[in-house]
Amino acid sequence: MDWVIGGGGVDCAACCAKVASEEGVSALLTAIQRRLQPVLWLCLAVLAATGMFQMSANSHYGGFLEINSPWAVAILLKHVTIGVMVVVAAAQTGWLLPALQRNAQKMALLRAKGNILSAERGAAQLRKGQRLETALLWVNLALSVVVLILTAWARAS
Repeated sequence: MDWVIGGGGVDCAACCAKVASEEGVSALLTAIQRRLQPVLWLCLAVLAATGMFQMSANSHYGGFLEINSPWAVAILLKHVTIGVMVVVAAAQTGWLLPALQRNAQKMALLRAKGNILSAERGAAQLRKGQRLETALLWVNLALSVVVLILTAWARAS
């Protein structure tokens, strides 16, 4: 399992979705997310540290919240955008993903007990949560494109 998670987990999940049960795919994706989340937060911390160092070394940098040039406006907007991205990622990590995991476990327990009607309601809630997760991923993707555009604007100034 370790090799699969490190060597192409998304591809593996797509392949497993064709042959495995919904619970099995959910467990696999949960394991992948659990493994990758610490990497995500480490990368974010490194990005913040190196970004602050590079920003302070830039000749356009005049000081904290000194917005007197197009470069400073672009950097401020970039920081606000990254802040929104962090909030979205934190909501996914701290609220949505644990809720999805609890719902999936509850649904599996209800199915095991033979309570199919409640399990189907749980499955509907799970699909709703998964749609929300997908929407938040698309929001973060769009925000990352905005960050790249703001970076280009700052470099061009």
